[in-house]
This record gives sequence, C-alpha cells and structure tokens, in this order.
Amino acid sequence: MAGTVFGTGPIAAAMPQRSAASSPAAHTHRSVPPSPPGPADVVPRHEIAPVGQVAAEPKRLAEKVEHRTLMTKAFPLSDGRTQLQVSQIPLHYRDAAGHWQDIDTRIAKTPARQGYAFGNEHNTFRSSFGTTTENLVGFAHGEREIRLGIAGAPRALEPRAEGSAITYPGAFPGTDVVYQVIFADCWRATHPPRISWPKSLE
Repeated sequence: MAGTVFGTGPIAAAMPQRSAASSPAAHTHRSVPPSPPGPADVVPRHEIAPVGQVAAEPKRLAEKVEHRTLMTKAFPLSDGRTQLQVSQIPLHYRDAAGHWQDIDTRIAKTPARQGYAFGNEHNTFRSSFGTTTENLVGFAHGEREIRLGIAGAPRALEPRAEGSAITYPGAFPGTDVVYQVIFADCWRATHPPRISWPKSLE
C-alpha cells in the first residue's frame, strides 16, 4: 500500500501531514491577564499570636441572704456571675419569723431559765444545760420539749462549756457526762417518732 512501510522493527505510519502554516490555531495567541492581588487581611495568614493575659480572679461579694435554702448559700461575683455554695449538711434553720438563719452550734451562757444556765438557740432545736442533776439538759422544738436529769437527790454541778460541747465533771461517781450540740434536720425534728422517752437516767 502506498505510504505504508513494513518491516521487522517498529511500525511507522506515514500519514499525510498538514503544514503548520495551514493551521488556524497556529495564528491565534490569547493574552490572559494576571490575577489582581487580594486584600492583605485574609485567612490563612501568618502572624505572631499575641501574648495572653491571666484574667483577674473575681471577688466574692456579700451573700444574697434572700436566696438561702436549708443547705445552700448564694454569692454574687464581681464579674456578674453568681456562685452557689452547696453543703452536705444543713447550713441554716428557720427562725420564728420563717427566715433562714445560720446554724451555730456553740454553747454559751444564757439568762437563768428554769434551772438552765447554758444553752444554744441557733439551731433547728433549742438546747439547754443546767447546773444541777435535776435539770441536767433539755431539748425543745416548737412546743415539744424533752428534759433529762439524774435520779436521786438533786446535787449541784459545775459544767464547763467549750465550743459546741459541755462537760459535767463527776456527774456520776467517777464518771463525767459530755454533751455536744450538732446540727439537726428540721424535717425530722418536726415529726419525731413515737418513742417513750425515759424521765430520768439511772
């Protein structure tokens, strides 16, 4: 066949070729303008990060007493937030007017009342401590009251109060009696179980 070469080597096809001068594309040159530069403040960009500053610790302000509950206190902070203090034990008790007051279990001297010279009235119940074996200790909540004493002829005692505890040296022969005031759950104190309490301690 004309225009075809056969051989044992690579096969080459001699095809008719158009001259470069006859191609329309050879005479066409498109000029693409460069992209305009973008704005300087774009992402991503490379810059040195500013050095951070430690925020000032917010200050705790006066307690919001009106937000108290049995086991919580609320404190506003200087940055506008509110900090809630939650306790596992009661923090407050309701006074006669129904307001939440701080529980304070410390024992102090009180005006003599029915033979009691020491007491605590800043709890969900009132504790009273006397100076004789007849009026040793009394507990009251609302209209309910329990009084405890030592059987036998009344004897004078010299109790010592320290913090939340009061000690009666020699209340029994060779034995001291110690009472300690602790917090009490007002719900339990409101509905005490029906128990026949002994009138005296032998």
